[in-house]
Amino acid sequence: MELVATYDHLAYPPVTLWTTIGVVGATVVYGVVTRRSNKPERTFVRLVVVVLLLSFIPDVALLVFDDDATVGAVTALAILHIPPAVVCIGVLTGRFTIR
Repeated sequence: MELVATYDHLAYPPVTLWTTIGVVGATVVYGVVTRRSNKPERTFVRLVVVVLLLSFIPDVALLVFDDDATVGAVTALAILHIPPAVVCIGVLTGRFTIR
């Protein structure tokens, strides 16, 4: 008997793929924003927040349309979006340093 049902969307391959795409996308956007904005950090942070909020829509759609989705799995999936967003803001704006 399993305590928690497995959910394919929480497996390493899709999480790794989409996280990598998000980080690469954030890096490209930061490069564009730094060239085109008078206040690049503020603009970038706002864009990241908007994209982060929009990224929750597919998770909610999974809950609505996927019979295997549970509130716990979808919540975990949504929470997984937050750390990469925070790290992208911190590293790309220089608030965090990589040593």
